[in-house]
Amino acid sequence: LDEELFTQEMNQKFSDYLQKEVVNDVNLERHSKKSPRGQQDTKTDADADLMSVMLKRLTTTEKQLALAKQEDAEKDKKIKQLEFQVKQFKLKAAKNDGEDSYKQLKEKCVVLQKQVHEMERFLNDYGLVWIGGDSSDDNNDDEPGSMQDLSQDNQEKPTTMWQPDKSVAKSIQVDFNLLIENIKELNLLANANTPTIVKKTTGAVFQLPDAIPFSIYSNGFALYEGPFRYFDEPYAQQFIRDICDGYFPSELQAKYPDGVPFLIYDHRETEYRNQRLDNFPGVGQILGGKAAQNSNIASTLDKVQVTNKLTDKPVSTDRFLSKLPESVIHDGKIISIRSDVAESMKTSDSTKSKVVVVETDQVKDMKARQNDEFERPQTPHDITTLRVKNEDNTQVYIVKLKFNDTIGDLYQYISKQRSASAPSFEIRSSFPKKVYQDMEATLYECGLTPNATLFLTTEKPK
Repeated sequence: LDEELFTQEMNQKFSDYLQKEVVNDVNLERHSKKSPRGQQDTKTDADADLMSVMLKRLTTTEKQLALAKQEDAEKDKKIKQLEFQVKQFKLKAAKNDGEDSYKQLKEKCVVLQKQVHEMERFLNDYGLVWIGGDSSDDNNDDEPGSMQDLSQDNQEKPTTMWQPDKSVAKSIQVDFNLLIENIKELNLLANANTPTIVKKTTGAVFQLPDAIPFSIYSNGFALYEGPFRYFDEPYAQQFIRDICDGYFPSELQAKYPDGVPFLIYDHRETEYRNQRLDNFPGVGQILGGKAAQNSNIASTLDKVQVTNKLTDKPVSTDRFLSKLPESVIHDGKIISIRSDVAESMKTSDSTKSKVVVVETDQVKDMKARQNDEFERPQTPHDITTLRVKNEDNTQVYIVKLKFNDTIGDLYQYISKQRSASAPSFEIRSSFPKKVYQDMEATLYECGLTPNATLFLTTEKPK
């Protein structure tokens, strides 16, 4: 911009100087020439007018030229700005295209990885492992060859058809001594014999870390109380292989990253037999037309003992409660599960109901028929069995009556079983919530057939 102003100023000075020089030259020429006075004045005036017109046109042209140069400079400047903006837009578009292609490639890579993991998991379920193909085969596919070479390659390559015998997981030979020794070493790493301080409501106590019960049998093993795992199962083989290699089982690493001790129950001389599988009377068949005995139903000819129980030890209350969630959310409310179940178990252990069979006419008739027959007599179809619990749930009355007996009969039988000092009561049901006060109504009309559970509540004073 400064250069343009300087150029305009110089052009203006040059035009003024030129105009002055032309005027001086004209004046000198007019005075030097000798001519008649009238003609000389007229000619001089005409030349001066012509010169002034030319100077005005020259000045106007110079101004227009300066304006044109200024406009050209502004347009050049605007063109450079637009070119810069176009370049920026191109760079931004290229960057966006690169980001979009990167995201697409990343998403595609994630999808392919997921598919590969699913395929490997599927193959692992059937005891198979994908080992890949020969890279030389892929390179040879692109090279042209004769038909004879192709036929020879096809004959030399093994068939790709599925072979059932090779797809079945093979049983492994378990070294029980090595297995038990490695478990003992792993227990030392997990500090199985080092007690830790545990805070309880009554105070702090020393407690050994909880160990996982590990029952070993001749044909498999079980953690905790089951399920039983046979040695020919892929997951069981991986579990045993990890221990024999001196590592904690990989399936427990997520839950116990620092390791966990095992409590060994050595039943290697005992074969576990699944009772449900033993009830199958047929013979197993595999593809290919060959019959084979189920590997889970092992032969007992060379075994010392056979059992269908994983453990004779009942599940402890703490172990049972640890499997329950502490609380759940239902309909926007937090419901405690573990504490309520523990309280219910304590209450049920402390207050066990005493069952009393009420001597009704139907019960007497059944006892008489039982004495006459060797087997237990069947209950007639028109007899209903009612379980009536008292107010504090310490007694349960078993009352057998006919369908056409009334509510009043039920009240009479219950009253005979209660002491004379007992308060008056009402008989009600929890579902539907109803109090039975119509003494003339039959049990069939009240819907208390063929069985029902009722409750006794203290009668409210009217």
